Amino acid sequence: MESGIGIRIKNRFKNGKIIHKINYKKVFYFLFFAIIVISSIPNISTPKISLSPKFSIRTDYIFHFLEYLFLVLSFLLWKIEEHNKIKKIYFVFVFLFFVTFAFLEEIHQKIIPGRVCNPIDFLYDCIGVVSAIFFIVIRLSKNYD
Repeated sequence: MESGIGIRIKNRFKNGKIIHKINYKKVFYFLFFAIIVISSIPNISTPKISLSPKFSIRTDYIFHFLEYLFLVLSFLLWKIEEHNKIKKIYFVFVFLFFVTFAFLEEIHQKIIPGRVCNPIDFLYDCIGVVSAIFFIVIRLSKNYD
């Protein structure tokens, strides 16, 4: 069997269970705890990429977007049922849970020495969450067309 989500993934069965779900579960938990650990490290500098003397990009915004994009993708891929279906409640749960998690992580950084609670970081976290949900919804809807 093949899954139609992004890259093709062969479902391998062992004792009646799909093995690839275990891998997504491990990726999800790794990313989840990595975010907590990294956000607890004091005095991390904010790297910037200077494209010109007047314009620079803070790379931490890109990291915030990507970490929540991959965190949510790994969770949703973990929860996909056998025929590329995700229960609708997962989308609501994912949005509410991960937006709340992102908010609490920003509040948590306020108490870490040398770290600040940045609403722009939170915004990029939320954009990552929504992007992952839209990606999965679009991929699944293409499979049913």
